[in-house]
Amino acid sequence: MAGRFLSRLSLLARFSILSLIVTVLIAAGLAYRLESTLVSDALDGKPVIY
Repeated sequence: MAGRFLSRLSLLARFSILSLIVTVLIAAGLAYRLESTLVSDALDGKPVIY
């Protein structure tokens, strides 16, 4: 079903969907990394502003 749906979309629509998915994955990865760094710094007692 998904294959038939994607084949009916234009090339621009397929590229837009793929770009959105890639952007969301990058943002989620960066947010996870930032959160883990902030938690690590908070537990180490490091000052936030250097």
